[in-house]
Amino acid sequence: LIDQPCPSTSRRDRFASTVIADLSRILHRLDDSLQDVVRALAGELGLSDLLPEVQVEAEAADRPQTIDTSGVVIGLYSLTPGALQRAKAALERRWPGLIVKTRSDKDASAELANLARNADAMVVAWKSSKHAATDCIEASRPAGRSVLMAEGKGSASLIRTADSFLVGG
Repeated sequence: LIDQPCPSTSRRDRFASTVIADLSRILHRLDDSLQDVVRALAGELGLSDLLPEVQVEAEAADRPQTIDTSGVVIGLYSLTPGALQRAKAALERRWPGLIVKTRSDKDASAELANLARNADAMVVAWKSSKHAATDCIEASRPAGRSVLMAEGKGSASLIRTADSFLVGG
């Protein structure tokens, strides 16, 4: 709805407001990462007022308190800039001290190789990628450090994959 062109913005807005309103009724059932994505999308569409207020106490209780992510570097790769921005913002909000770096190169660049080599984890949205870039990432990872492939191409998949790494799953 946001990252791809839409010929009719009024139809998109009606559809999005219906979806966000429906999601507001079940938002409490979604995991934290998906709630973050829904809130970010609603904000980008100007529909935040359709969602319930954030409950800070519940949010803090759900987050693992024993994990220190200070200085941990997560690299995210995707060719969908909006998904990268939403995932980066959500991860940094959820994990204080976490450093999230993003790349969307279409080929093997020195910057992409450097991130892949130095990041503690490298998460790739392989459904939104180019082979030259993913090959570069895989070739640049140190021995014993695999590339984490996100299930989908959106921000929720990137967040879930990074969260899984951070909690040791």
